[in-house]
Amino acid sequence: MENLVLDIWAIQNNPSEIYAALQNIKSDVLIYKNVMCKFKIAGRNVKSLKYNDIIYSKDSDVVIFLLHSNKKILEQAEAYFEQNNIDYNIVEFMDTESKKNKQNETENLPEFWFARDVYVLEDAVKESVSMGNSNCQFYPNIQSLIRFKHPTIKADASMGSEDLFGVNFLGLIKFEDKIILPTYAENENNITLTDILNILKKYEVSFEVDEEETLSLN
Repeated sequence: MENLVLDIWAIQNNPSEIYAALQNIKSDVLIYKNVMCKFKIAGRNVKSLKYNDIIYSKDSDVVIFLLHSNKKILEQAEAYFEQNNIDYNIVEFMDTESKKNKQNETENLPEFWFARDVYVLEDAVKESVSMGNSNCQFYPNIQSLIRFKHPTIKADASMGSEDLFGVNFLGLIKFEDKIILPTYAENENNITLTDILNILKKYEVSFEVDEEETLSLN
C-alpha cells in the first residue's frame, strides 16, 4: 500500500475550513467517494470517526479527508473547482456503510490535526493556546495509522476490498480541544521530538511526556 506524505486537511467540526484547504489545490484533482476508512491509534480502532470521502491532488501536494456526513461540503468543493476552472474527476465506489454507521458521533471527540510540516504543528498549538488550552500530554511513542480501501466484488460475487493508500503517524499530542498526530514516513523529513518540544516551550504550554503507548481519547 502506498503511504502518503502529502499535506493533510481533515474537515471535522469546522466545515468552513474547506475553503482554506481548497485554495491550496490548483490542478490534478481526484475525488474519491465512499471509500472504506480504518483509523487506528495505539492499535485501537477509532470507530466513530471515518473519513469516507477524499479530495486528492498529488500535483498540489494536498489531500482532504471528509466525514461521510459532509455531503454538502463535497458539493461546495465541486462548485469551487468548477468556478475556478480546475479539472477534477470523480471516482464513486459502492456505498457499503449503513445509515447507522454514517451518523458518526463525533461531537464527543476532539478535533484531529494531522501535521506533516512544523508550521502545521505550530498553528495547531497556537490555536489551542488562544482558546485557553495551555496544557497537554505528549506521547512520543504512540503509533497511529489511517488506511483507505475501496470495495470490490469478487469472482464468486462476495464482497472484497483493494488498497488505495494510507498514512502513518508517530507521536501524539493531546490538548483538551484537539489531538495532533505528526505524520511519519521512512526517508522523509519528519517532525522531530526537538521540533515538538521547542514549539510547546515557545507557546509556554505546560506538558507531560508519557512514554506509554496507550491512551484514552475521552
